[in-house]
Amino acid sequence: MVLSKGHDVVTQYACLNEIGWLLDDEILRYFANDTRLKSLANAHIPGIEVTTGLLGVGLALGAKTKNRPHLLHACWDNKRATWEAALFAAQFQLDNLLVIIDVDKQWEQPMES
Repeated sequence: MVLSKGHDVVTQYACLNEIGWLLDDEILRYFANDTRLKSLANAHIPGIEVTTGLLGVGLALGAKTKNRPHLLHACWDNKRATWEAALFAAQFQLDNLLVIIDVDKQWEQPMES
């Protein structure tokens, strides 16, 4: 089972800021359009060792490519990347992937005007 905590990268960014590897102005611009600090871990940031995301799709593709009969279980949240990964899985006919989608109830709330 693959559980990726790449979206918790903000904690890593805070630690890297504490030791001086990331500047305060970078932290304040977290997730802005023109920043390198995005919502998933990226190995191009000093102190981050791996790029993360929807890891189950890549692992399922690798297993299928190598003719390994592994069934991968992946847990995803209800975000745009989830649907992009689902389209990728369909395109490559990843029949070795079982996905559990965590539907965040906040998206079902009516928007206030």
